[in-house]
Amino acid sequence: MIRLTGVLFVVFLASCFRAETPYRHFPMEEQAVSLAAVKCQNPSEMDWLREVIKQAEADYKYKGSIYALPFHNETVFLHDTWISDCTGCYVYDCEGEPLALTEAEKSEILATVKDEYVIYTSTR
Repeated sequence: MIRLTGVLFVVFLASCFRAETPYRHFPMEEQAVSLAAVKCQNPSEMDWLREVIKQAEADYKYKGSIYALPFHNETVFLHDTWISDCTGCYVYDCEGEPLALTEAEKSEILATVKDEYVIYTSTR
């Protein structure tokens, strides 16, 4: 477990030092999953996140960005779709469980959205 955490930390650090590109905030799937695992302190495969990413790549209505956001001393994941009539409807915990949030909680989460929290964005 310590070895896996160390490897994930190295991957995270390496992503911080790569060359500046227009897409530097938008790592690919493996980097997104690694970043999420580090933020959640969870060495699992995070299959649920892989499925969200695959859905975002395959289905136009799910294309958008995925954010790893701080919320009440935990990390939550906001899937902000480009075409949406419900901003903040796709919010998950570290286990991939959708969170039932009040409007006040949604507003609190949405207030923290910044480019620096993007772990993935659709490419096509």
